[in-house]
Order: sequence, then C-alpha cells, then structure tokens
Amino acid sequence: MRIFVATALAVLLGLSSAEAQSKTEGASIPTLSANQTSEILRTIRAAGIAPEAKVDFEVKLGVKVPQYVTLLPLPLRAIQLLPQFEGYLFFLLPDGRAPIISPTTLQIVDILR
Repeated sequence: MRIFVATALAVLLGLSSAEAQSKTEGASIPTLSANQTSEILRTIRAAGIAPEAKVDFEVKLGVKVPQYVTLLPLPLRAIQLLPQFEGYLFFLLPDGRAPIISPTTLQIVDILR
C-alpha cells in the first residue's frame, strides 16, 4: 500500500519514482514555527481526513510506520507554506496529532501537535 501511495504521489508530481526518491533523500526537515504548525494542522483537519483507527505502535521520531497505516500526501497549502515538505506524507492520529513521514524511509520525521 505504501509503495502505491509513494508511486501515485510521484505520478501526481510529474516525477519518476527515482526522481521523487532523490528529491527527498538527504533533504533537511525544516523547523516549523507555531504559526506554521497551526496552519498546517488546520488545513489537515479542514480536509475532513479520518484519523487512523489502528495505532498499535509507538508514535515518535524515527519510527518506521507499519504497512497497514494509510499514508496521504500533505495538503497543497502545507507545501505552499514549506516547499521542503513536497513529497512527504502524513496520517492523522485520534488525538489530533499528525506525524510527517519521509517518503523514502517511511519513518516519522516530525509530529505536528
């Protein structure tokens, strides 16, 4: 499922899978201001995305997300605010947090609160 999402994202962005991977590998994750975090979270919540129902793993930086989790591309508004996040994925937790996922490693690189 994850490979499909990453491939679909690459197609949507007009990139080959290799280009999408090389574009995000080695990219540094920006530090978000409180305002940026709030705006991105508002955008995610306004999209009406359902929280992930099954979260039986520890949600912390560096953890590889299990295959059964549905990963979604970040909303366009998030990319407009921070172009460095282009290609990154996320999912929504029941408590409202939104982990940001590297498309190449499928590891949690940030958690929006």
